Amino acid sequence: MSNKKKILAVFGNVALFGKERANIHVFETLSNEGFEILLTVNDRGFDWFLKPEIENRNLNYKKIRFPWGFRKKAGIKHFFQNIFDFILLNFQFFKIYKEFSPDYIHVCDDRQVIFLIPSFLILNTPIVYRLGDKPASHFRFHSFLWSKIITRVITKFVCISHFIEKELLKLNSEVQNTEVIYNTPPARSYSIPEISPLKNKKKVRFIYIGQISKSKGVDILVDAFIELSLRYPDIELFLAGDTTDNELAKELLDTVTRKDLESYIKFLGNVNDIDALLRTGDLGIFPSVAAEALSNVIGEAKKNSIASIIFASGGMPELVEHGKTGFITNSKDVSGLIEAVEFYLANPQLIKEHGKNAFNSIAELGLDSQSFKNKWLNVYSN
Repeated sequence: MSNKKKILAVFGNVALFGKERANIHVFETLSNEGFEILLTVNDRGFDWFLKPEIENRNLNYKKIRFPWGFRKKAGIKHFFQNIFDFILLNFQFFKIYKEFSPDYIHVCDDRQVIFLIPSFLILNTPIVYRLGDKPASHFRFHSFLWSKIITRVITKFVCISHFIEKELLKLNSEVQNTEVIYNTPPARSYSIPEISPLKNKKKVRFIYIGQISKSKGVDILVDAFIELSLRYPDIELFLAGDTTDNELAKELLDTVTRKDLESYIKFLGNVNDIDALLRTGDLGIFPSVAAEALSNVIGEAKKNSIASIIFASGGMPELVEHGKTGFITNSKDVSGLIEAVEFYLANPQLIKEHGKNAFNSIAELGLDSQSFKNKWLNVYSN
């Protein structure tokens, strides 16, 4: 009989963004430290993006049914389908729970917690919630769910930033079982070798990595560099992010082409070998407008001795010390980005100095793998 502690993880996500990568990194870390991990995954979307990431890390999983599009407006047929899926989900989860007999349950999405409330209410197993997003409280019903239900069934909240912890406490100030564990940059798996663009030593290269969306401030970023192009021919902006079926990306690409700036502002599409790309850059620039919980890519930039320019959004400023490991703009607009870029162009010696400081701050912030591992082992050892 195995003496390994068992963790049953609820992982019904279907996308592969920073939140999913970070949770997979937690699962992999705990698995490597001797925990037996079993993921319950979404039978209708798991194969799209997540399956290779999970299987490359030798993590075990079982597919179960999760309600689909529960928060969206839908017809009566969709409503009854979700009710059926809700019942089926709890039946399948409870069956797996009895077979696996876990010591802990790990959750990472509020919808999935709500879907499984019937099971959670009758199970006597500690539930750890890795809270990687601002708790949804757009409507009174969301606030009620969080303050009266979710915070009651969760044994411990692991928040990925102090910003997220504060947002949680706004919903229920009586919550005491919280801990903050920053993400350490997770490894990105890819099977096809990628060729990164060569470094142009005659230019200062700014690199953006992330979704091509307005919430990430990409439209503001491109507008800023269009304006900067009129005064500074010796800089360039590289953007890494999926542009497929993306209307904003199409609009920005059309604008860049029309203004004949393709050699100045380059859309690279989806890039998996992030480290190789960052090593060709001088500065990271990540102007998220939305209140982000944290940022994996800032940690990845630090790992490659790259300082970051950011907006003061959500938990991101927790990772950047203004004037030492990067630049936090005074405003979330074109003028704020231009001010930051011009600061480094006027003080080129600070580009490497701040990059070095950024790398050294990894241990100070607890972003290193050892700190990450120790903190998660402590969560699942109590």
